[in-house]
Amino acid sequence: MLPWITAVDRRRFQQIFEEVTARWTSGEQAGALESYADFVLRVRASLERATKVCGKGETVLAVTSGGPIAVVAASLVDPTCVDDQAAMARLWARFNTVAVNAAYTRLVVGSTGARMLTFNEHPHLSGDLVTYR
Repeated sequence: MLPWITAVDRRRFQQIFEEVTARWTSGEQAGALESYADFVLRVRASLERATKVCGKGETVLAVTSGGPIAVVAASLVDPTCVDDQAAMARLWARFNTVAVNAAYTRLVVGSTGARMLTFNEHPHLSGDLVTYR
């Protein structure tokens, strides 16, 4: 942890981060950024492409940030939320706020599609290296 960043700074950043992402997922940030709905569609399309190229016993590695991983996790944990933007946003926020930098999430692809085996693993990081966002 950087010595000049205080606990107050981290709490304030978290508060601002949650306020901004709540506005984004609700659609209030329209026009300024890629919409949350378009972001979810893009991530889900990427997951679909990756699962199609993954044959039996093969591995696909995707390196990304916590936001896309949270979309994948939310989509796989509750496939019904895909059609409900508010439900997806709530579940996405739950996964996104706990995503550790440099963590990994493992999926398996079977005959019924992708399934999440693990989320947010980070045994390779010691306590002082665990950071969020």
